Amino acid sequence: MLISVHHLLKEGGLFVAEMGGCGNIAGMNSSLYIHEAMVVEHRFYVQGVRDALHTALRKRGNDPVARDPWFYPTPDQYMRLLRSANMVPLQVSLHPRVTPFADLDGWIRLFGRQFLEEIESEDKPELVNEVVGSCRESGACHWDEEKQLWYLDYVRLRIIAMKARDHDD
Repeated sequence: MLISVHHLLKEGGLFVAEMGGCGNIAGMNSSLYIHEAMVVEHRFYVQGVRDALHTALRKRGNDPVARDPWFYPTPDQYMRLLRSANMVPLQVSLHPRVTPFADLDGWIRLFGRQFLEEIESEDKPELVNEVVGSCRESGACHWDEEKQLWYLDYVRLRIIAMKARDHDD
């Protein structure tokens, strides 16, 4: 994708983007500390949505890694990708953002649909309910009974990069 962005931009053109970053949907209580755009410390681990999906699939004899579409890089990882596409990273940083959702079941079916693709239709509700239950039990996703909302721990990776001069100019 970054090679295509590079080809579309003029020299000095800016690429500005936001995507999921390291720690996205990892768990509300994972105490992800972000300092100077780097992941510094995980105090304790709580199973998040992704891990709950992986666990539920493994339990059923499926390979979750082969189905996992999510890429949540650290700033350093993404800066290396930018440089490999002849882009100059100007700013790459992580920003935690707790995000409310009314329906965790629906969120899993929408954003985690690749995990569910080869699961029999009649087995999907049970698997999704298991993931929701795991998230609730672990505290990874906070359920606010009064507001009737789930809160997921989104971590956004914000990117500003500039197209470097092409080497063949």
